[in-house]
Amino acid sequence: MPPGDEDVRGLAQHAPLVFRGQVVQLSLAKAESENKEGIAAIAVDRWYRGGGRRHSSRVQLHFVYSPVGFFDGHNCVNLVVDSHWIFFARAGNASVLELFHDCEGALAVSSLFATQQSGDVLSQIEADFRAGLSDTDSEARLASIQRLAGLGLPASREALREFISHGTDIESRWALFGLLKTGDGSAVSLAAPVLLSLHHREFEPHPQPEGAMALAIEKLRDPAAVPQLIEILNGAPDELVRDCASQALMEIKDPRALHSLADHLSDSSQYVRYNSLIGIGYITHAPPCTVTDPKDAEKAESLCRNWWQSNH
Repeated sequence: MPPGDEDVRGLAQHAPLVFRGQVVQLSLAKAESENKEGIAAIAVDRWYRGGGRRHSSRVQLHFVYSPVGFFDGHNCVNLVVDSHWIFFARAGNASVLELFHDCEGALAVSSLFATQQSGDVLSQIEADFRAGLSDTDSEARLASIQRLAGLGLPASREALREFISHGTDIESRWALFGLLKTGDGSAVSLAAPVLLSLHHREFEPHPQPEGAMALAIEKLRDPAAVPQLIEILNGAPDELVRDCASQALMEIKDPRALHSLADHLSDSSQYVRYNSLIGIGYITHAPPCTVTDPKDAEKAESLCRNWWQSNH
């Protein structure tokens, strides 16, 4: 999963233990070039949730790291001494904690954090991530932007816009991704030029954060984004980008998208064709464009296309 696409909000709401801190010691049972496993001692900076552990200033945490396993979405937390993280954990054996998720249970953060905030856990986490934007270390600033993207709260929008305008090139692009993740439909106008120029070689991963931006527009539900989503659907050479734009338009169900969706009933991508079909059905409720079984999609695409051409 690209950085910033982790479900920080879900992790913060569901993990029994949520805290942030610094790795101060490692006791490794396995320390090979491709595998690392052991116990990390964490000096806790702040408890967000933790019951009786709320006042513990030091905890022990079991972790496993495997660069090979990372490709399966597991064991990608590489804890090193002096690094700073936010942890989503649960009780383990004895006094040693376990990660709530073995790849997203610990996320790198800046060493900077905010003063105590009034409000809920998410508000405090957001304020702490935002404090990290002032870090003099460029990697820590970038991590802070990515954490705000993973949290996806509207409260971060002003700070992210500042980095879009005044950050380094890489910070600006990740901040734009983060702004999209907050659900801000106005950000699509800024993302459109990037997505319309996105090209990648077949069978190779999409460049980041551009590929992550495409996935972010898929989740937009703001009608204000419809004109830009139509522009992206009509002009993007990249299949993933068109797929994500058509998915968003399908879910928004805005009649302004009808002509573009109809045009893409003949798209080279089966996913774009399917999204276009479903989107037209949602908006018009026309029987030829209504499909209940994905197996019938190809036939329905032809029927819907004929219906559209006959009536428009």
